[in-house]
Amino acid sequence: MIITDSQEGGILIDSIYKVYTVKNVKTCINNRDKWEIETYNNDNNVNYFFIFEQNTEAFAHWVYESAIYLELFIKLKQTYSNIKLIVCGKKAFKKLFFELFNISADDIVYFDIDNSNPNCITIPTNLSSNTCIIPSPISNLLIPACHELFKQQINRFIEFFSRISIENTQLLGWLIMPRQKKENFKPNDRIIDFSNILDFYETNKLNHSILHTDDISDLKYQIKTLRSSKNIILCDGSAFWVNLLFCSNKTFYVITRQSELQQIYYPMAKLLIQTVCSCNNNKYVYFNDQDDFLRSAVLAKN
Repeated sequence: MIITDSQEGGILIDSIYKVYTVKNVKTCINNRDKWEIETYNNDNNVNYFFIFEQNTEAFAHWVYESAIYLELFIKLKQTYSNIKLIVCGKKAFKKLFFELFNISADDIVYFDIDNSNPNCITIPTNLSSNTCIIPSPISNLLIPACHELFKQQINRFIEFFSRISIENTQLLGWLIMPRQKKENFKPNDRIIDFSNILDFYETNKLNHSILHTDDISDLKYQIKTLRSSKNIILCDGSAFWVNLLFCSNKTFYVITRQSELQQIYYPMAKLLIQTVCSCNNNKYVYFNDQDDFLRSAVLAKN
């Protein structure tokens, strides 16, 4: 069975979320613009599940392709009180988002990630009597077209974070966020050195703070720190993409240029960054590496 956005049927929820209901799902694979589904031969439908993960491991992909549907899950729970999230792989970053959205651990069923196909969800036989609700596959960042409903979903996602009652100030001049080391997606993992930047701010006794996201146990603390800062130095990739969501009226100094190229080749990447920056009134400047940034910082200082 194949589900695409053009599939007949489906239900529109809250005017922006299109979902499909499939009974007795055995496996479900996200293949960018479609779900490939195999079902059990079963007449009962005891368990209700929400299959929402389109990328199970890469942080920014997971946030914009999967976590973007956590509000939808909350709405579904009002109708299906016993519905559970199916989550592949216990990751600290997933737990942080579930807690921020007040999703209880009792509402989640965890499965191991299939190393041969990380985007394949396999429901075991003891849960074969099921009804699965699956969102339309329009949020994958690698698909070539930007769906109008996804544009609305991005705005709804941004609104969720804007409603978090943490004041957006500029008490701190500079926030430095070195690259995280934990749970990096292995194919994209790389070292981005911030040592010279840290030395520069320490030596010149500039007003700054350092935030290591590997140490975060509550996303609200990270949001508060970002909102208390005027200028934010971080590396490109997930750190840049995700932290844009958390604050407004900031300038991001982005070390390396990965997403600059992605905006050229991937329309969804361009849509996301433009939309989040526009809604949050954030600005950003790219640099090749830490020394490229420091050359500009020294010139500004002088």
